[in-house]
Amino acid sequence: MSSSAMSSTAVTDITSLPTEVLEKIFESLSDSVDDLLAISRVCFAWHLTASRLIESHVALCLEHDLHNTSKILSKSARQYKHWLLQNSDVRVDGDFGNFWKSISQDLESLTVRNCFVREQDFVHLLSGCGHMKTLKLQQLEHTFMTVSLLEDKADQELVRLALRQLQYLEVRCERYVSDSLLDKLVSITPPLVSLSLASCNISYQDAIHKRFYPAKQSSPSEFVATFARVLEWIRGMVTTLRHLDLSRTRIDSNSVGRLVQVPHLQLTSLCFAYCDQITNASLEQVCKNLPLLQHLDLTGCYRLSEPAICFIEHSLPHLEWFSVQGCGAVSACSVLLVVQSHDLVYLDAGATDSSSCCAVLQPMYRLQPRLRHLGLAGVSLDARQVVLVAAGAPHLTHLDLSVCAHSVKNCTLQMLSGLLLHLRVLLLSTCCLLTDAGFMGECYHDSSLNHNPLVCPDCLASIASKKTLSGVNLTTSPRRVQLYSRRVTCTTHPVCHSFYDYDTWDYLAEAIADETLDIADPEVLKEKAEKDDEAAQKLNSAQPVPDTIDTILNFKSSLRHRLPASIVNLRGLRKLSLCGVFKLTDHSLVTAFHFPDLQYLNLSQCAQITSVGLGAVASRSTALQELLLARCDSVDDVVVQALVHHLLRLRRLHLQHCSQLTSDSLDSLQWRSSLRYLDITQCTGMLHSAVEHFIVQCTNVKVITLNTHYLQPPSASDAVLPPAEAFSAPTLTPTPRPPPLPLLSKVKRRIFRPWLR
Repeated sequence: MSSSAMSSTAVTDITSLPTEVLEKIFESLSDSVDDLLAISRVCFAWHLTASRLIESHVALCLEHDLHNTSKILSKSARQYKHWLLQNSDVRVDGDFGNFWKSISQDLESLTVRNCFVREQDFVHLLSGCGHMKTLKLQQLEHTFMTVSLLEDKADQELVRLALRQLQYLEVRCERYVSDSLLDKLVSITPPLVSLSLASCNISYQDAIHKRFYPAKQSSPSEFVATFARVLEWIRGMVTTLRHLDLSRTRIDSNSVGRLVQVPHLQLTSLCFAYCDQITNASLEQVCKNLPLLQHLDLTGCYRLSEPAICFIEHSLPHLEWFSVQGCGAVSACSVLLVVQSHDLVYLDAGATDSSSCCAVLQPMYRLQPRLRHLGLAGVSLDARQVVLVAAGAPHLTHLDLSVCAHSVKNCTLQMLSGLLLHLRVLLLSTCCLLTDAGFMGECYHDSSLNHNPLVCPDCLASIASKKTLSGVNLTTSPRRVQLYSRRVTCTTHPVCHSFYDYDTWDYLAEAIADETLDIADPEVLKEKAEKDDEAAQKLNSAQPVPDTIDTILNFKSSLRHRLPASIVNLRGLRKLSLCGVFKLTDHSLVTAFHFPDLQYLNLSQCAQITSVGLGAVASRSTALQELLLARCDSVDDVVVQALVHHLLRLRRLHLQHCSQLTSDSLDSLQWRSSLRYLDITQCTGMLHSAVEHFIVQCTNVKVITLNTHYLQPPSASDAVLPPAEAFSAPTLTPTPRPPPLPLLSKVKRRIFRPWLR
């Protein structure tokens, strides 16, 4: 056999991989439609595989003119299974009616948002969806206003037969939800698995129920929605219901007690987000009667305190998803109990009590290997504790450290960049202590990039303070000096040192290595690992990674020998927020920002970045879909031209208060066909006529101006005349004055002089 034949048999072409392998690979891109569309153009085999994923994962949106859109989509060979009807007048007739009949049989989920649907069209819209599993009715005030919706029993029976496979129902409407409407929805839906009544105006008070339902009245009311009718609905599907969402409602303790005492109710997910009437007594009843809860959302329930969180520790052993964001009375010690007793996957403790400096997070570095989402926005942390959290959750994909200015420093970011290699979302808004040294990593030790130079103790150099969008001053100490391309702080002055307190890498590494913890015994960790192995074998699940335990045990000892890592290690980032990091300059953007999968980037209030750095970011992060550059004073027309040239997927662009932009930027943005949202508020360098022309030409783009006074073109009366030396005007000879009439004057004198005398 020849060498060429051997090489051809040994090497497998990537386009000839089996379909099962391609589907496994492409599933990692299921959340990015643009990536799936890109790989579908490689070859015919990839096109077929990617098309199946697009049809099963992508929701197609129909907006405004449904008839013309349906004509175009009727020629498509793809059969989409998820549809969204938004901001339109839905009429199931004509071209759209024929198109809907052709796709409704294969439909799996339908979302109708802010549309006007007539009674008969509502029946036609749902009667053909024989395989639909998810139905979302959002902001349909005009549709629910009509009392005759689903009034006919024949229509109810027709829709009920079509929705026999429905499992998830969401009704999100702030007005016109009544008991009569809920009774009709009960008649057309089978026993559900998930029910969401978020933001619905439901009355939970018994006095209102007695007012609208006297002793002899039994028909459902058309004016009010009561919790008693909702309870009857829940009792009818108690055997199948597992998820319940009552967020943004006025549910109180008495109603919660009636809910959890429904016989045989076995909820695994309960959402009370922004329910301001939820108290400790309410949560105690939930924990006692619903022990199988795995998902508990208490976001914004500000009346909860430490005793309520203690109930969760003892009563909910299967809890995996937990959020207490915005619960200001919840203490760190109570969250510590939940963290120690549960194997969490999702934890959001942002904006909680910061009096104890969140000591809860110290033991998490060895107890939370499954943690994927961690939100600590606005929590008072120490830099040492942040690094210990990262060591305990090496598989984190979402980390929110916004408004944690005192803990997120250069050395903190360098350690996080070396530990959390699986991060997909990193939020560092208003972390104003970060400089270029924290983003570049090893350059931190370079003398030319050192951010702690030798300066005089009087701090003679100073710069102007920076302010946020709300006008809050971020610079409490103006004593700074300018070094190369970054601002630095004089550490010798006591005022500067007390606020900024720049810890070095060596200092932070020594502090973490010398940290003494309660259960840092390796034997305890190995026993726990053996128990996890036995449990995994019983459940036939994936084995825990042994390298994680070894890494955790050897983390503190190896920390001294590590080098500061750069943010370039986080190559899988898809969302990055650096709003308010005003010390960031072009040097970091050029050298450290290499994120090929980045889709969202927030650089608002980064006043020192220019077209050099933004051009480099645009050329390397070509997958960007949303970019925020509000209050970036150095952004000019060159930046917009670079964005239009490189970012082929750009959909949303925020350019508020960028005063250097002119009308040339609008001319460039007309060539970006993917753009759907543009905010040019207070971009006063643009002409008013150019803004109006852009709005007329780009009808697919939503332009936000907020009554900005743009420049007006100079009128003809205001035109500036050229100087006299530019041209020579013809000289005109003055016309002589006509001679006086002496005769008439003499006559007047002779006639009137005697009479005057």
